[in-house]
Amino acid sequence: MGESFEGNDKKPGQNDSFSAHAINEVLQGLADLDDKIARTAGETVDSTINTSGGARVAVAVGKGVFHGLTDGLAHAVKYSVAHPVEFATKMGTAYLAGMVMRRYLPEQGVTKALAGTLMLGYMAYDGAKPIWQGSKEAYNAKDMAGVDRAAEKMSKGIGLFAFDSITGCYVGMRGERRMANYLKSSRGPAGYLTFEQSRDAFWNADGNPLNKGLKRIASTLDSACDKAAEAVRPKEIVAPTLSFKEQKDAVVSAARKGAQNIEDSVFWRLGQKETVPTDPPPVQGGFYRQGSLDANGKRIGYSETINAQLGDKAHEADWAAVKLAGEVKPANPAAALTPEAGELAGKAKVAKIAGDVFPEPVDVKAPGDGSAGTPPTTPAVKVSPENEGPIFDKLSAEAKKRQEAWDPLQIGIADYQDAVKGPLWGVIDKDRKVPLYDPIYERPNRQLIDIANQIKTKEDVEYVGQLLNDHASAALQSELGVPLVRRLNITGEDYMGILIDGMKQAGIKKPLFDGVAVTKFSVGGTDNYTQPHIFGTVDGSVTKFPRSQVELRGPFQPINAHEVYGHNALFPTLAKFTDEQVKTVIGGAVDAAMKEAQIPLDAKILVPGAGEVPVKTLFTKILIAQRNENTSDIGGTGVTVLGTPDSLTVLLKSLRAGGKLETRSVYGQKFGNDVFEAHGVDRWRLLVSAETVRQRAKHAGGDKELESLALELEEVANLVSRQGDNYVFASTDKKGDYFAIPRKWWDPVAKHLVKAQLETPLQALEGKSLNDILPNMPATWKRISFLADQMVESASKGKDNLLTPFNKEDFRPFEVSTATLLAWKRATAKGQDEAKSLDHINLMWDSLMAQYENGNPFSVGTAPSAIRRFTQEPMTITRRGIANSFGLQKAAREHTDRQARRYGSMAATLMMGDLIHRYTKENQLDQ
Repeated sequence: MGESFEGNDKKPGQNDSFSAHAINEVLQGLADLDDKIARTAGETVDSTINTSGGARVAVAVGKGVFHGLTDGLAHAVKYSVAHPVEFATKMGTAYLAGMVMRRYLPEQGVTKALAGTLMLGYMAYDGAKPIWQGSKEAYNAKDMAGVDRAAEKMSKGIGLFAFDSITGCYVGMRGERRMANYLKSSRGPAGYLTFEQSRDAFWNADGNPLNKGLKRIASTLDSACDKAAEAVRPKEIVAPTLSFKEQKDAVVSAARKGAQNIEDSVFWRLGQKETVPTDPPPVQGGFYRQGSLDANGKRIGYSETINAQLGDKAHEADWAAVKLAGEVKPANPAAALTPEAGELAGKAKVAKIAGDVFPEPVDVKAPGDGSAGTPPTTPAVKVSPENEGPIFDKLSAEAKKRQEAWDPLQIGIADYQDAVKGPLWGVIDKDRKVPLYDPIYERPNRQLIDIANQIKTKEDVEYVGQLLNDHASAALQSELGVPLVRRLNITGEDYMGILIDGMKQAGIKKPLFDGVAVTKFSVGGTDNYTQPHIFGTVDGSVTKFPRSQVELRGPFQPINAHEVYGHNALFPTLAKFTDEQVKTVIGGAVDAAMKEAQIPLDAKILVPGAGEVPVKTLFTKILIAQRNENTSDIGGTGVTVLGTPDSLTVLLKSLRAGGKLETRSVYGQKFGNDVFEAHGVDRWRLLVSAETVRQRAKHAGGDKELESLALELEEVANLVSRQGDNYVFASTDKKGDYFAIPRKWWDPVAKHLVKAQLETPLQALEGKSLNDILPNMPATWKRISFLADQMVESASKGKDNLLTPFNKEDFRPFEVSTATLLAWKRATAKGQDEAKSLDHINLMWDSLMAQYENGNPFSVGTAPSAIRRFTQEPMTITRRGIANSFGLQKAAREHTDRQARRYGSMAATLMMGDLIHRYTKENQLDQ
């Protein structure tokens, strides 16, 4: 009933103004009209529902679906609690179904896809049944109450379907994993491999009539869809190109100009007259790998650079006695090492130590290959065949040959081709199949553009040019859809993802890097290095994978566990010590190492250019200078096990003189306030990895295999390194100057540093330690080792793919890459040719990583965004979309192949429920 307004039943009088009365009449009229409209609308709806079966069905379906996943699910839970025997029977069926399908179905193939399709079809039928039955009841309903009853029944059916599907899937997958674990444990790696091969051979053999018929159907369908797509797809316009000679001339000219521009201005130019700005400090990666530049601008090698700085003392220093404090007084000691002397070590007196504490000089005639002495004939630890010195000699020699096959001109041309093709492709590609970047990269990209807009001078380019070039290269190669870049991006994301997962499992509320732009990769140049994430300046990083390592892509991918995201941003950010911890934790590690090595607390070493430096101050300063690299080695090993040390060994052996890992490094004013070159000594880095394996095995409760691996790694360090008693640090300030540290003094530092890095509670981890977030090493190692054995088996038969099906949900991408390196080493140890096995294993890595491109179950990134231009070219985009849709049938087949076991468990649960209610005649929806 409408509202009543005062004055609407009165005539204008002495006390009522005409205007007030008129307004009241208008308001009353509007109220009556509103009431009439509401009554009419209600009558219309009731009339429509009463007279139209379609309207009753629409109302019932709307209500039923809406309430199905709320009230319906609640009813399903209540019903299952009230009928425990029935629920247990359905779950038992699901568990058994998961076990049976894991036991008898192949890992992949058209037969499995058919099984998945049939199970999915039954699920669709069972899910649609309550909607269909409820719709019939609503259609025949006489009033609104009947429609509500139909909707309620529908919601209960939908709820029960969802509940049974979810619980059945969960329990079925538990059964599937139970059967998988049983098969692997009962048969052992070799037996399980044979079982997988036999099952695959039975179901997917061409001689199997079912498989043969299904393959023919799938092939016919694919062919028809491909032809239809080609007929619909718009024809692309191909622009005319220059002659090949004109192209070559232009490319060579541009490459030469690029090489003369800024290529080396970001690296140290040792021995050159040209000065390099030290604020901000330039990238040092090129020097550590390739050494300094000669007069012609060519890098002479790291070992050769040290030899040049030491001069005639190049080999003498390996065996020379340590120069103790008090022997010589330098004229002008540098200030770089002295500030910490009082703070970290106190006022130490000149050591009075017996001469037998220090090694006596040994007269050794060093061979001309750059190594000093010969490796011990009898290793202290018995190593497995794959870790013997000759194996690493073969791998590093092959790696050296592959890298040297790319001369600077070839690399420059290839890099330039990517640079010019990218923007040209972007202009004509209206529908990118490979998105440039996820939305999360908008911020760093805008930051980079802002930096580029501010460039005014040549000096500006020297500071930021390489940064912009590397990010631009990553963007262009992503735009081009370079397969290697896509796969590198997947593994780069995975290195960060495993740490994010570890932080979440450790209960850290705000994991670092969660939601941060994952590092992007580009291929080019000759050096492994990262343009790091610079918080607040460029909130995104890019890692360079050398062009010369493309043919080593599988085995050398684990290097990126060390490189990815920037040395000063990934592991170092997680493991960053406070200023106080630098003094206490690192100082404590040094103290413990000095005690173990029996170094007197007041001992000092004479460092040319710096004076008498207390040993504790010297050791601490070295660790601070190398903190990012050491932390990355620890973190990389903690994730990949042997991936970091093995790739380090093969790579550095391929670069060092005589194929021997260095026991020497450099120091000087060229390295700024850090004084020392940023990388640990080659040999010592292997000891850091060995200790990381040992500590992680201990943290996992002890693992004999990993403990043996740690011992083998330490022996590998002895077998593949230069000989001598000392670690030698050559001065880059004055030729011939050096100081030496006995190995027996410096080696114990690795053990105590790793222990401190892994166990210290960290602010960045909310009081947790690295030990709390790194993956379980024994479990990781077993997966890596098992997959490596399968690769070796396939390579021995000359295959480029695994002989057994591969389930990407069983292995993280970084485990695939680490297994690839291990497989190359094991294949060579078994007598396979290192060049041929490398080619097979690289192609295996390609095929396995390609599977993650179609969906990475371990992804931590955001959903990709596609750039559409429908408004500009609607017909072209529409035709391209229709053409692409013809490929959906293949995608659906692959989906049902992957999810067959899940669908099977769900369908089995639903079938058992249907059987129970058919024979008991009990309507569960009314309970």
